[in-house]
Amino acid sequence: MRVILSVVFMVQCSVAVLHAQSLLSTIDVIEAAIVRVADTVCATTGGAYPTFALASHPDAEWLLGVILRSRTGTDCMAAIADGAAADVLLSIADASTTYRQTPQDDTVERVITVRVNVLERRSGKPLASPIVVRTDLCTREQAAVAQSVQHHATHAAIPAKPTSFWDDIAQPAIFVLAAATTIILLFTVRSQ
Repeated sequence: MRVILSVVFMVQCSVAVLHAQSLLSTIDVIEAAIVRVADTVCATTGGAYPTFALASHPDAEWLLGVILRSRTGTDCMAAIADGAAADVLLSIADASTTYRQTPQDDTVERVITVRVNVLERRSGKPLASPIVVRTDLCTREQAAVAQSVQHHATHAAIPAKPTSFWDDIAQPAIFVLAAATTIILLFTVRSQ
């Protein structure tokens, strides 16, 4: 019996660990989305050596660094240039993380959105770029661990756990009544 219980416990623990590890961090999701944008630009430009510039954005340096790292060692190398000298101008239309309440009190829905507008400087025409929207269902604790306050796009406020009539009114009232009853009984029993 002990062996069966220990095996069941070990299986449950390993499943819980695998589930906790399956939630990607917000940084990993946004970096993967930016890499997809860079791959799309390289495919569109025919594998040339494009230079990238990023319009003003709080996370511009980080995102350009992601593009450079992703292109290193590939047939479509990339470089960073000043906005006027760049072949491709990227403009972050939306890079955000949001959390939504779910019907279950202990879980939230994490939505990470990355939308980048891409403009080819020579022709002046916009290039197609993927819009990445990733939705994950996770616990509040997993959401707190997976987000990072290092960049603006990688964190958001996690909604507070909803409360009920029992939590807000009934339970405190019962505790106050119990304390009052205890005090009344304590003084009335001592005086007799």
